[in-house]
Amino acid sequence: MELAKAYIQRNFNRASPSYDAVASIQKKCATHLVGCLKNHFPTCHPDTILDLGTGTGYIPEILLYSFPETKFTLNDLSSTMLDTVKKKLPSKKVTYILGDMELQDFDFHDLITSNLALQWVDDLYKTIRKFYEKSRFLLFHPYWMAHLVNGLKSLQTPPCLHPSIGIHLDER
Repeated sequence: MELAKAYIQRNFNRASPSYDAVASIQKKCATHLVGCLKNHFPTCHPDTILDLGTGTGYIPEILLYSFPETKFTLNDLSSTMLDTVKKKLPSKKVTYILGDMELQDFDFHDLITSNLALQWVDDLYKTIRKFYEKSRFLLFHPYWMAHLVNGLKSLQTPPCLHPSIGIHLDER
């Protein structure tokens, strides 16, 4: 693993025991993001959801109530973050994958989400393109919108980009 990713992993492993107590911004962003999905795409009922950089599981925690029949895959670089989310969301419908989202070869998912994890990738454009091609809906925090607009313009199939909520939708 690259030195920077090892550093990030170590820091999140160390922070995980107290993460939920101090992550109020992350919780608010997750709630807002899921709310935007429900408000703007009320007919979205995914069979599969992949949450990238799930941390302690704020997005899947909310989505499990809305989509109880959906199969979830939760990914994180930190083993202790995944351990925490396993305790919070013990379900047979949840699969946990430890590793770098940029290096993992995930299957196609109806919905791929990422709350505040894209800032940790080395190649943002390549990562967004990879998950664009592996999903029907890609939901991410709008902080990254300014960085993505130029990169997404070069995709062969132009996405519908909703600038106010950071949703990139491929209407296939």
